[in-house]
Amino acid sequence: MTNSVRWVAGFVASVAVSAVAGGCAQVTRNTEYHAAIDSFRRAVPHEPVARAELSAEWNFQLQVPGSDVTVSVRAIDAPSVVTIRYSDENADRPLYKYRDYSIPVAIRTTDQVLYVYWTEALFSSHSWLLTYDWQHRREIQRWRVDPNDMPK
Repeated sequence: MTNSVRWVAGFVASVAVSAVAGGCAQVTRNTEYHAAIDSFRRAVPHEPVARAELSAEWNFQLQVPGSDVTVSVRAIDAPSVVTIRYSDENADRPLYKYRDYSIPVAIRTTDQVLYVYWTEALFSSHSWLLTYDWQHRREIQRWRVDPNDMPK
């Protein structure tokens, strides 16, 4: 067996195992999971705005209380990542790593938390909910979620 045939066989086997196993992160429905989804449900939704292209985009700003700093939140409803940029920084901060056709589904906010709900779908489908403390510039938590548990 040549090296290229071994590589292809190994790749196919790893894809099959990943598809059957559903990836490494599983949905764990505990108290914190339900509390995060309930908080997401109560947060203010930001709707994407239609663009001339096929996708729509999120593009809005938040004001950090007690300062002149603003936070720009940007994403498109196509394979991409949600990014934020603080007005006192020079670079965007991606809120998650792009993989397997990551597509933002919903973005919501409270006075301190940015909620990002996205899916990853290539060989298998996974949905995620991230909570980010936008005032203190840190991720709070991320959960693998069941889309059936998320508000419509």
